[in-house]
Amino acid sequence: MINTIFQSALKHEVGYSFKENDILRASLDKELSKTYQGAGAFYSDEVALKLEESQQQDALIKSTLEKITVITSNGTVPFRISYSNYQTLHTTGAPVFDNELIKKLDSNTQGYEVLPLGDDQYFIRVACTIVSGGETFYLETYRDITSLFKSRENQYQVFFGLIMGMIGLSFILVSFVAYWLTKPIKNLAKATKSIAEGDFILPSFRNSNDEIGMLAKAFTQMSKSLKHMVTELEGTAQRQENFIASFAHELKTPMTSIIGYADMLRSRKVEQEQMICTPIIFFKKEDEWKPSPLN
Repeated sequence: MINTIFQSALKHEVGYSFKENDILRASLDKELSKTYQGAGAFYSDEVALKLEESQQQDALIKSTLEKITVITSNGTVPFRISYSNYQTLHTTGAPVFDNELIKKLDSNTQGYEVLPLGDDQYFIRVACTIVSGGETFYLETYRDITSLFKSRENQYQVFFGLIMGMIGLSFILVSFVAYWLTKPIKNLAKATKSIAEGDFILPSFRNSNDEIGMLAKAFTQMSKSLKHMVTELEGTAQRQENFIASFAHELKTPMTSIIGYADMLRSRKVEQEQMICTPIIFFKKEDEWKPSPLN
């Protein structure tokens, strides 16, 4: 967009430069014609002006050119008049450039080019031919368009500044959105680690109807189910442990008596009749088994 605006403005400046060149060419042609007529010479397209000395001719032309000034809203228009051999005849503060443009001109043609002067100035040079008194001259006018290039440079700087600002703002917004989107996922990851360590106390999740909200609800439901299952498993394990403890206790009491009497039979000498016929009766009292021999 900036380049399009610049090209449009440059096109207008070129148009103004051509108009300035046309005005100056018409003025020069008119004044040179008056000068030649005042010198008493008759000329046409086929007859060249004849003067006694070339220096007088140059002085006459220069005196005429010094009277011509073109002033526009941008100030005085600098121009340069050159001979057919490209040597400068007269100049009014025109910048110095090469003669490549005027070397490419034909009769009654105009040409232009945009030229930089150093790093800070730019000019539009418009050149044309003037045939007067049988002599061919080259007219070059210059229009300073440095402000146009500086304006484009400033626009580019503003544009790049806006781009960098937008990139920075976009980075901040993306970071905020990424944090806002990933925070529930981080909470889910943290809750998963807590559940793996046996802690079923979950953090509060964002209540929303999007995919992450649905995932959080499903995860909460799963956590509750796991907690209920773990509670049931712990209860079952506790009941099994109590059963085993009770069974071991109930089994240990008669086994102790049996072991005691077996040790007595092993360590003492008992008659055969007593060893075979003596019954052992167990009395249950206060949930304990107490063996008593019956004589």
